[in-house]
Amino acid sequence: MLYALPVATSSPPGWTTSLIAGGFALFGAGVAFTSTWLSDRRRLKRDDLRQWDKEIRDGYIRASRATQVICATRFLFTVGHQDFAGASEAAEKALHEIRSVQSEFTVIALPETNESIDYLGLTAQRYVARLRGNIRPTDLDAEIVQNARDRLLASVKGNLRIDHLPPTVGPPWWQSDHLLYMVVPALIGLILLGNWVFD
Repeated sequence: MLYALPVATSSPPGWTTSLIAGGFALFGAGVAFTSTWLSDRRRLKRDDLRQWDKEIRDGYIRASRATQVICATRFLFTVGHQDFAGASEAAEKALHEIRSVQSEFTVIALPETNESIDYLGLTAQRYVARLRGNIRPTDLDAEIVQNARDRLLASVKGNLRIDHLPPTVGPPWWQSDHLLYMVVPALIGLILLGNWVFD
C-alpha cells in the first residue's frame, strides 16, 4: 500500500518580500553613498594639489621677476654715469622679494626646490653685495644669477604634482554610476513589492 507524503503548500510570510526589497534598497543606497564619498575625496585631494601647485608657480614667477630686476641693474651704468645708489636700492627690493619666496617655499616646496631657491638667494645676495661695495656688476655676475633662476625653474617643474594629468570631468548625471547604483536596487525592490501586493 502506498502512502502519500504531506506536501507543504503554505507560502512564505508576507513580510519576507518587503524585507528583501528593503534590503536591496538599503544596499543600493549604501553603495551610492560610498561611491559619492570616495569621488568627493578624490576631487578634494586634487583641488588641494592644484592649489599647492598654484602657490609654487606663483612663487617662482615672483622670484623670476625679482631676478630680472637684479640683473637689469647693470644697465644703469653707462660711460660717465654710475648710479650705485639707485641700482643698489632696486636690487635690495628684488632680493627682499626672493627672500620672501624662500620663506614660503620652506613650507610648501620639496627639498630640491628649497635648495634651488636658496642657491638663487645666495647668488642674488652676492650680486647685491657688489653694488653695495660700489663695484659694477659684470655680465658674468648676471649670468650666474640667471643660471640659478633656470635651475629653480627646472626644480619647480619637477615639484608640480598633478599638472601633467588631464583634468577629471565627470559624466552627465544620466550616465553616472551613482544613478545606476540607486535605480537598479529600487527597480528590484518595486518588482518584489509588486509581486507581494498582487499575489
